[in-house]
Amino acid sequence: VADVHRVMDEEGRRVPVIAKVEKPQAVDNMEDVVMAFDGVMVARGDLAVEYPLEKVPMVQKRLIELCRRNAKPVIVAT
Repeated sequence: VADVHRVMDEEGRRVPVIAKVEKPQAVDNMEDVVMAFDGVMVARGDLAVEYPLEKVPMVQKRLIELCRRNAKPVIVAT
């Protein structure tokens, strides 16, 4: 992600880079993901394949709160 941001800065163009959180590895490293990207998409449907359905809302809530604390946009998708 840092390389993508560097190239955009060199070109004088900048578009937001959004992380799609859909795997346990991303959830385990959610703080790093939120800090590295310009925003986060919480892919609830994909997370429901990886986690028990009842855990998805808790993961979603943690990601939303982390994004809010760091002033990052968050998208909740199915």
